[in-house]
Amino acid sequence: MKSLIIKNLRQKLIFGVFRVSRKIMTYKYFVLFTMFGVFIGINFMKKIFLVEEVSQQVEVKQVIPVEVVKAEYSLGISNKLTTNGKTIAYETHPVKSNITGIIKELDCSVGTYVKKGDVLAIFDTEQIDYQIELTTQEYDIKKKKLDSLQKLLDKNLICYTEYANHKIEYLDVKQRFHRLLDDKTKHYIVAPLSGIVEEKFVVAGEFVMQKDKIVMIHDIQIIKIGFNIDELDYQKFKGAENSYIYVYIPALDLSFTLNDFKTSEIAQEQNHSVYIEALIPNDDNLITPGLFVNVDVIFSDNQQLIKLPNSAIFFEDYYFCYVIENDVAKKVEVEIIDSDNTNISVISPIIKSGDQVVVSGKKGLYNGDKVLIDNTSVISP
Repeated sequence: MKSLIIKNLRQKLIFGVFRVSRKIMTYKYFVLFTMFGVFIGINFMKKIFLVEEVSQQVEVKQVIPVEVVKAEYSLGISNKLTTNGKTIAYETHPVKSNITGIIKELDCSVGTYVKKGDVLAIFDTEQIDYQIELTTQEYDIKKKKLDSLQKLLDKNLICYTEYANHKIEYLDVKQRFHRLLDDKTKHYIVAPLSGIVEEKFVVAGEFVMQKDKIVMIHDIQIIKIGFNIDELDYQKFKGAENSYIYVYIPALDLSFTLNDFKTSEIAQEQNHSVYIEALIPNDDNLITPGLFVNVDVIFSDNQQLIKLPNSAIFFEDYYFCYVIENDVAKKVEVEIIDSDNTNISVISPIIKSGDQVVVSGKKGLYNGDKVLIDNTSVISP
């Protein structure tokens, strides 16, 4: 009985120790896992703070100080084509003979200026002068006889029929007389207009037929400037909103800006060019045909250009600049139209007048970078 009691006590003691040991082990594991969790949490928080610190450092690093320029509109796109031409008479008039006969005198030289009505040539008038002389004598006789018959008729000494018949003879002679005078005027070739004698087709003593050319006169009250431009350039010139022609005549040291011109509208097959004529007033007759001319054809389409300093543009496969929007650099492609030692003119559908364009601080600048603008450096091109 005693041994049974001792055995039970031993079993209870062992079971109690086991339960205590089990609780101790559970507590150890709990402490261990808690410590591990705290360690992991601390490391995680350190990483978060480290990432935030790096992000702040990167953000601070991306704020790039720059200097900017305000974009401004320039004038429209202008194109200039340089070519050569010559002066041409506004109109050319051939002076022809009205009769058949021999040229007795030719009172003009090539290149001389003649006025309207000046005598250019005289035909031999010997024959018609003889006819006029005979007809004049007959005309005088008939006139005197008619006057005498008129007096007799007034006194009723002759009948009216006799007077009327003689008057018809008188009028016939009178008509022939004036016709001969008119014919004689045709023996004198006069200038139909003022101009330059460009060419003579006959010489004194030469026999010519009616309607043969005597001389060629150029009308130079207006002078034409004739020249050719390429067909493609002509299409641009024709389609431009504003176009004009600048002309310089070296022989006379004269220059003109012209807006009055006409074109053939037909391209020449041999060189695909279009012939153009510009008109110059020449009231003082200073400009003569055949002079060499320097011609500048200028035309513009009024497309607005953006004018920027040269330092605002750079190249990486294409030309571009940086425009600042809300303190962020925006990379904008541009097309270069014209430039000089200081400024450059570009086209861009994005850039507007007044936009801020980076001119300094571009090194290390990329699209989308934050920038810090130095307001004291904002200038105009």
